[in-house]
Parts: sequence; structure tokens; C-alpha cells
Amino acid sequence: MPQTERYGIEIGNRMKLTEYISKDCIISNLKSNDKLYVIKELARLLQKKDKIDDIENALERVLERESFDSTGIGLGIAIPHARVNTIDRLVCAVGRKRDGMEYRSVDGKPVHLVFLILYPPSDAHKYLYFISSLSRLVLDENLVERLMEATNSTSRYKVLDEAIETL
Repeated sequence: MPQTERYGIEIGNRMKLTEYISKDCIISNLKSNDKLYVIKELARLLQKKDKIDDIENALERVLERESFDSTGIGLGIAIPHARVNTIDRLVCAVGRKRDGMEYRSVDGKPVHLVFLILYPPSDAHKYLYFISSLSRLVLDENLVERLMEATNSTSRYKVLDEAIETL
């Protein structure tokens, strides 16, 4: 069955996560122990790596979204996200907290991996493909375990880069 292409993405295929996550936007051990500060830590990393300019607007959007409902999806994963008018491309920063932290997750368990996703209104379709691929990844216990046990950002990036092959 031929693939239909729309918005530059082949429908039916999974998105390669590392098209939007770079090695230098992965934190091996988050310093913060609080949800708000973890989101800020990841947003600052995106700003430092020139992925976003207007950090205040980005944080405002993410925290506004977070105020409605926690993005702690369970299984030790949180995916804070927001549509941000001041960026021109979907970006993602990833952080790991080995010991876990309180995040008000749906399952009440600590969060160990946080994926901060920001996207412009024009990339809403890419965001949907990205979040779909990410959801498949976090439901695969083996991949999550490999992400947690990776010793550094480079090896964590490699796990993410190879994830498309196994999903």
C-alpha cells in the first residue's frame, strides 16, 4: 500500500525523534527536584542552545498548559508541552532524574524522564506525529529502561535515535 505524504511527513510512518532532539539538549541528571524548576531548567537549555529566543513566553505557555492538568503521564514519564508563537520549529529537550521527583503524575509515582516539547502553531501536525512516536517509545518498557540506564547524554541520544527502528 503506497504511503500518502502530507506536510512533508509520510503518513503511517513514525517520526525520527532525533530530528527534533539534539544531543546537546539532553540532560543526564536534572539538578532540580521540583516540576516547575525542571521545566525551567529544560527551557533554559533550549535557550542556551539557541533553540528558542523568548524563554518567558515559552515558560508562560508551558506553565499555563500545566495548570490545567499534569503532563506526568505515568510510568515515570512527564511530557510538558505547549504551542509557542515565538518559535519557528518544533524543539524538544530531555532530562533524566535518576532518583525521580514528585510531578503529580496520573499514577502517583515519581517522574524520572521529562520531555519538554515546544512547537509553533504552524507545526501542529508535526507535533502530533512527534507525540505519537514519543508515546510509542514510552510505552516500550525496554526502551524506557535503556534511556534510564544510559550513562550519558550521547548514549541517551543514541537510544532515541535508534528508537524508530524498534517501534
